[in-house]
Amino acid sequence: MFDSKSDKKFFSPLRHSGTINSKSRPAMPQWGDCPGHNRPLARLRKPADQRVMIVRQFRSNWDRIETWTVIEAAISRREFSDGHWMMFQRDLQPERMDDPTLPAQDHIEALIGLSRINRLTSVSRPIYRRLRRYAQATQRPLRVLDVATGSGDLPIDWARRARADGLNIEITAIDISDVALDFARQRAADAGVQIRFECRDCLQSRLPSGFDIVTCNLFIHHLERNAITRLLQAMRSAADHAVLVCDLERSRINLAAVWLAAHAVTRSPVVHQDAMLSVRAALTRTEFRELASQALDQPISVIGLPPCRYMATIDGTTVGVNQSILAQAVQPA
Repeated sequence: MFDSKSDKKFFSPLRHSGTINSKSRPAMPQWGDCPGHNRPLARLRKPADQRVMIVRQFRSNWDRIETWTVIEAAISRREFSDGHWMMFQRDLQPERMDDPTLPAQDHIEALIGLSRINRLTSVSRPIYRRLRRYAQATQRPLRVLDVATGSGDLPIDWARRARADGLNIEITAIDISDVALDFARQRAADAGVQIRFECRDCLQSRLPSGFDIVTCNLFIHHLERNAITRLLQAMRSAADHAVLVCDLERSRINLAAVWLAAHAVTRSPVVHQDAMLSVRAALTRTEFRELASQALDQPISVIGLPPCRYMATIDGTTVGVNQSILAQAVQPA
């Protein structure tokens, strides 16, 4: 317990009387001695010997405390208050899942890993809540188009939930990968839900029309800004009522969280690598709002979707939309 003979001598009154002699007790440090703090340090509710040891540790760590007070002072001057210290520049790099030569088995393992992450983060639930409000506001089946569906895990979950809620939602899901679509069809059959899957390049071919809602999940971060603009415009043209976009948000905290989630739920090296590339290539909420508003020439609603994503809603996409339906659908859950 004691570091030296002087410590033993210092604590000798404690061994005999059970308390520390008031004359030998060191003065408790004051937070006022530390720049940026004006509160006195509250008296610690611990035995006297522990209090003294804490004081000694406090003094030994003074350099680190000074470092944190400098950071706190900078925050108080609003240097970091806008969160810029958590951000870094966007770095768009090709991902392994975008490689057409990726072996089918590796592709499927990666799809399974991504679906586990989606299930872990419950990303399907807030999107379905919005779809449910639209479905409840209409008097006919709600037609939904999911762009770049991948494994189809989100549309399959929406169909399950709609069946449990007694709602009629007709879902069409498109993707460029035959491997992903075959896997998605099998999962939909196993779940006992009806979803129409189509192989289509959403960037090179026209999107199918006649849908109430068009959704796009975890695809925007794969694209250059010009391609994002074209895709948003195409989705707005294909949707009669609204467009819902969900994607990762770029930040240092999200980079760490996604790394942890990827390594916790899957052994797929493709997911381990692509997860980090995805966060680095993602837009922030502010960047997406500005880009989408400029591309569509209308205000865009973008909200955070914890733990690592955002969701954007583009309402009233077609002239002549039934405004009463939109008014009911956008009410808070």
